[in-house]
Amino acid sequence: MEQQEYFLKMQMLGSEAEKIEQQIQAIEQQAAELRAVHESLEAIKEGKQKEMLANLGKGIFIPAEIKEKELLVNVGKSILIKKNPEETLKIIGEQIKKLIGGKNGFVLKIENLQEEMQQLLLEMQKEQKKEN
Repeated sequence: MEQQEYFLKMQMLGSEAEKIEQQIQAIEQQAAELRAVHESLEAIKEGKQKEMLANLGKGIFIPAEIKEKELLVNVGKSILIKKNPEETLKIIGEQIKKLIGGKNGFVLKIENLQEEMQQLLLEMQKEQKKEN
């Protein structure tokens, strides 16, 4: 294989690793958001939080008083189901576990890409030594 081919393959692997890294960052952001929701639900469950800012969307919030602990949870296709804080905490915990599992899968892919890049470098070095 010529050096140019090695460089092209290295670029492709690097680009793929970069895309995976972006996916990992998105997963980490989602997990952080879920952890914040988890903390708020814990405070509601324990009765520590009596007021909150309710998100109306597009960064617009309104102060709201918490009158009951029953929650409306979107279970998909805009279907809302009443859940108590304990049930909702369980759902969020499962979502966090799934995100972490997905992140671990991506980390493994990056490690495999790094190994492949290392192998390419070794092959390239061997070929350079043969040419000299």
